[in-house]
Amino acid sequence: MITKTKQNWQPGSIVKVGFLKLRVLSARAEYDGRPDIYTLESIDGAKRYEFIPHNGLTLISDKTQENKAGADRLNYQWEQWRQNR
Repeated sequence: MITKTKQNWQPGSIVKVGFLKLRVLSARAEYDGRPDIYTLESIDGAKRYEFIPHNGLTLISDKTQENKAGADRLNYQWEQWRQNR
């Protein structure tokens, strides 16, 4: 757990990583000598990140892209239905 900072890294709290404000979802320790791994989420819930101190921030899920892909799939199915009608 990150302890030498002014920010609260407990699950549910809001932290700043670089210029992003993110909500802490979970923290897990692997006990392998490396820093803990934090799962963070954007304030609006659209993106999910994994943060490892000294290694950086990694995007692990983008709900906006998933929603766009789902909408594209529905539009394609709609067009197929209309053409076959």
